[in-house]
Formats: sequence, C-alpha cells, structure tokens
Amino acid sequence: EVGSGPQQGGGRGGAGVGISVVAKGDKGSGPFEVEGLEEGSPAALCGQVHKGDLIYSIDSKRVRDMNVRQVQDLITGPPGTQVTIVFQTLQQAPPPQPNQTPPTP
Repeated sequence: EVGSGPQQGGGRGGAGVGISVVAKGDKGSGPFEVEGLEEGSPAALCGQVHKGDLIYSIDSKRVRDMNVRQVQDLITGPPGTQVTIVFQTLQQAPPPQPNQTPPTP
C-alpha cells in the first residue's frame, strides 16, 4: 500500500503524517512498524495505514538500514510538504459473513 499526502499534525521541528513508528531490528534499525496513528491525521484519514504495517520506503528511500530518528526526519517537515510512504501491510480483508458472497478479485 502507498500512503501519500500533505504532512499535518505535530512533530519534531515541523509537521508529520500522524504515525508513530518503532524499530523492530537490531540496534534500533529497521524494519520499522507503525505503532500508532494520530486521530484525524493524514495517515489515519487515508484509511490505508494500519497499526502493525511495516514501512518499506519513504520518498523512494529504503528505510531498512536507517534508525528511528532518520525515519522521523523523513516524515517530518513544513506543513503541506508532500511525502510518499510505501507500506507492507499485514492487514487482510475480513472473512465474509454467513450468507455473504466473497468479493471477486
């Protein structure tokens, strides 16, 4: 999934997309997991970002070997700055309810 949009909300020295991230790798490096979403933020409003998603890249920069501060710096900037984040999502579509036809691919 790709999330893209203007940065809003709070952040260190600027605005952010409204996600908190945690490093899942050794020594504070990637992969980075979305730990939470700020209510009303661009990330929450797009409906495509979920707690537990992994960040693959930010503005075409792979984040695997970065630290948390570097990732935060990439998603924080002046309000209105555009940023593109590629996520690997672990979310799956909910199973169909009884008497409901599953969606066709």
